[in-house]
Amino acid sequence: MKTMARLAILFNVLLVSSCSDSPQQADATFEPCKRTATYTSNASPVVQVDEAHHNFLTINNRFKPFAQVLLSDGVTVESNKVSFSQQALKNVDILVIANALDKKRSNWQPPFNQALTNDEVSVVIEWVRNGGSLFLIADHAPFPKVIESLATALGFTFTNGHVKATLFSKATGTLISHEVTYAHENAKQDDNSSANANSEANPEAKHPNHVELPVFMQESQNGAFTSVLNSQLHVKEVIQVKTFGGAAFLPPEEATSLLTLGPRTVSIEPEVPFEITSSTRRSAIEGWSQGALLELGKGRVAVFSEGMMFSSQVDTNTGAKHGMRSVGAEQNERFLLNIIHWLAD
Repeated sequence: MKTMARLAILFNVLLVSSCSDSPQQADATFEPCKRTATYTSNASPVVQVDEAHHNFLTINNRFKPFAQVLLSDGVTVESNKVSFSQQALKNVDILVIANALDKKRSNWQPPFNQALTNDEVSVVIEWVRNGGSLFLIADHAPFPKVIESLATALGFTFTNGHVKATLFSKATGTLISHEVTYAHENAKQDDNSSANANSEANPEAKHPNHVELPVFMQESQNGAFTSVLNSQLHVKEVIQVKTFGGAAFLPPEEATSLLTLGPRTVSIEPEVPFEITSSTRRSAIEGWSQGALLELGKGRVAVFSEGMMFSSQVDTNTGAKHGMRSVGAEQNERFLLNIIHWLAD
């Protein structure tokens, strides 16, 4: 019972920090690591972040650090304010849908309807098949429920619950070796962001939350993707990624799970998000995923069930920071750019 009480307190705290009037906001002091940009204005992928579906994560609020990281790499970042149509997506290379909602909410009370219309789902799927790239993020309940129609059309089955914060690493086999777990830069300096505080060009600088990690592999024959600006590849290995709760999903067989949940992982699935009791349903989800990649027709899809990992937020009441500047998440920023590079290829 004491364990259940602690869980209830934990999720109540999360509930408070997740509402629209939350003290948990984008970290105004966040600065991306200094880097040589991969792209220029003449050769830059256009990333459009959806803000037309009551999205909880937007580039002028809780997802601003996400946009800052992409901009630091020369990526063009825009917001989408309209319903999805072939015309609206005509000039978009990567569409980001992050924590869409069915309506503007001040609480998480059911029922939850679909954020996208059936026509919008069809438009997005066709756009991907014709060469577009989709970056879909659906966090803890109720976000998976309201994006279910799109996730199902892509072949992904989400839990509509809560999963504890998780550290994924190659050492435990929960983070796999893939081209997305490598990075490349023009600069020959080590760009290990776990060993650089806001500076990938200065290997001596350290993060405020720096944690010493093993020396990274400097080059790899397995660096599969290339950049339009790189005449010489310098590949760095991402060995650790941290998530901060969220949900979980089963990807389709043809997808590749990057972040695979380990033994004894449980999804807590209340009827009302965050309202946890001793009788709340719990599902074993060992082997499920929190991040996966899919090639669909001519296009590509990246699906993740946690959003904080790609942002940096601060609790304005306590000053506590969460996300890319947290201990254990030192490589999340590099991981984000790797995903964008893969989607842009």
